[in-house]
Amino acid sequence: MSARSAPALRALQKDVLQHVRAFDGASLSQVLPHVVSTEKVAAEDRLAIYANGYRLRLIEALAGEFTLLQRVAGDALFNRLCRAFIDAHPSPFPNIRWYGGKLADFLASTAPFARRPVLAEIARFEWAIGLAFDATDAPLLPFEEVAALPPQSWPGMSFRLHPSVQRLDLRWNVPDLFKADAAAMPKPRRLAASRAWVVWRRELSPRFRRLEADEAWMLDAVMRGEPFAEICDGLTRWASEDQAAQRAAGLLRHWIAEEMVSAVSVDLSHYSE
Repeated sequence: MSARSAPALRALQKDVLQHVRAFDGASLSQVLPHVVSTEKVAAEDRLAIYANGYRLRLIEALAGEFTLLQRVAGDALFNRLCRAFIDAHPSPFPNIRWYGGKLADFLASTAPFARRPVLAEIARFEWAIGLAFDATDAPLLPFEEVAALPPQSWPGMSFRLHPSVQRLDLRWNVPDLFKADAAAMPKPRRLAASRAWVVWRRELSPRFRRLEADEAWMLDAVMRGEPFAEICDGLTRWASEDQAAQRAAGLLRHWIAEEMVSAVSVDLSHYSE
């Protein structure tokens, strides 16, 4: 290949990629003159093989990530929503594992899929499960490290959660659907009120559980980086001042036991003699 031909080749590769992604008349007319037909396969058909193969591979990847979504939607609707998503969001990722992160938002905002809001919620939940599994490894905080801190430093404590920890608010019985066997899966059901959930990884396995309102608030506060003193103050909306401090300490110990916390730090500006 000569130096003069390299720019032309790169332009052709770009045009082919654009057609594989767009798969429309405009992109076809751009690249078709540069593709050779054979006796068995026309140039247009050769390009279609690549374009269809690209979509089938992405659908296969989405099916691997969203097994419950496929089961609830059914094969026909799942194929339809995948193709609509692929057309709207061509993959920008070298690693196909990360394709699908925008699927929940797409389903929640795009007709006709938005008319079935359970689909978006299932996609959001399943993506969180996948992220928990693939989250970066991080140290786990032993409770003994927290217990060894002097009591005066507790007001200024703040915590870093494990990278796998995620908070979700769900309006449908998605966790029940996720846990059920395919042969005995209940029907999707909209709940009277939103419920708080946490998803994380423990002992190399994704976990999830429902949160009471005060625990969900405290977890959100920890994610915001609020110190222990402000967390205890915030919990007084559910309990007395003494009970709030005990509740905060109890939840913290529980999270540490569940491998949800990676580190503690102390802000000395909260230190009291």
